[in-house]
Amino acid sequence: DYYKISDVAKILGISAELVRHYERLGILKPKRNTNGYRRYTTRDINILTGSRRYVHMGFSIEEAEFMINVASLDEAIDSLEGMEKKAAREIRWKQLILNEIQQLKDKYKLIHDFENNIFKFNLQKSPSVYRINCEKNMIISLKDALSCDIKKWIEKLPVVKISPEFTLESVCSMADDYFFGFAVDENLAEELGLINTPGIKYYPSKLCLTTLIKSEGANHIGPRSLQDALNYMDNHNMKMADNAWGITIGNYTKDGIHQKYHLIYIPIKYVDEL
Repeated sequence: DYYKISDVAKILGISAELVRHYERLGILKPKRNTNGYRRYTTRDINILTGSRRYVHMGFSIEEAEFMINVASLDEAIDSLEGMEKKAAREIRWKQLILNEIQQLKDKYKLIHDFENNIFKFNLQKSPSVYRINCEKNMIISLKDALSCDIKKWIEKLPVVKISPEFTLESVCSMADDYFFGFAVDENLAEELGLINTPGIKYYPSKLCLTTLIKSEGANHIGPRSLQDALNYMDNHNMKMADNAWGITIGNYTKDGIHQKYHLIYIPIKYVDEL
């Protein structure tokens, strides 16, 4: 039996133009009838099915053509080993994304608890992270952004996290200075190719007072956003021991006003330790 190009396209669930593309690559070599119309055989459909198998593995159409018409046994094995590594990297990335989604869902629940006065402060160890800063007081320095290759960090969102920082000096003086940048888990910095970023700094795990701060509408966060936490620390014999930093959780709209939340880690020491 012979099949028209439209029949082949319907059987395989692809466009007629894609069938023609396979022909141009030499994967298919259909015969033509006396009127010049292509005539495809069951064998042609089987060849296309085999090609689609490679495409669904992640190979390009051109790579599939190489596997079918050109590759030796050793070359085929090498190609499959390369695709195996690529698939493993993609699966790893998808797993990291899934982890982030699950963690973010928990953090949104934390916002709910914060809004309902169930959660305000907590003592816990901060995660160990690497950070860079590329924005100060809502101003991005193009020179700094380019020098730290900010694009590489943005490409790794959301595994890389948007991260504010408040220096100990600015909090003590209640200056309006604050920084924004990115943070990545210590165990992922090298895997994601970020460990050698110029200006990167390591933030080891420390005992911290954690809290949420938020900005509403066009208002911005700043050291003054930590005032409730500082009052809590004063009442519990604690002092801020180092720069505070955090991660931007996310946002939602309440009564038509944009709400953005940040989870903040404030390193602490007890007064009798100072």
